[in-house]
Amino acid sequence: MTSFFKPFFDDQQQNRQDRTRPPELAPKAKFSQGEDQSRHHQGAGPTGEYGGDRPAENDGSALAMFDGRERLPGTPKGRAEPYWDTPLPQPVTLSYPAGRRLETLADAGTFLSSGDSSLVHSLALQVTGRALADAAATGDPADVAQAGELLGHYLSAVRLM
Repeated sequence: MTSFFKPFFDDQQQNRQDRTRPPELAPKAKFSQGEDQSRHHQGAGPTGEYGGDRPAENDGSALAMFDGRERLPGTPKGRAEPYWDTPLPQPVTLSYPAGRRLETLADAGTFLSSGDSSLVHSLALQVTGRALADAAATGDPADVAQAGELLGHYLSAVRLM
């Protein structure tokens, strides 16, 4: 019988303590409602603006911003990429959209940043996009081959090839 009344007694005792020493109020919010909070949560990235490397928010691109742009080919900050017309080692025929062919670095870059609903922001997509941009910057056959290989792996992984 005492086990039934013990919790009730403990609650009464806690209520008395709360009346004599009220709990502290919740701390005041650190951020105001009208303030842009992104600068509190994201560091300044290589673009020099707040949230530099966070994913693109509402522009339809699955790529996160790098080198000052989130679309490929795009206009990078601080470097030239004259080799976007370089052909891929193996042209890629996509299963979705059906029959679309990617034949150059520019075709692949445009597709990856097209906002196609089947592409989801991921590290694999970022690595593939960066490899395409690096290959377009150098034009080196080894870089182009690596970009083509990464593109093939990524498109296979998301079942678009």
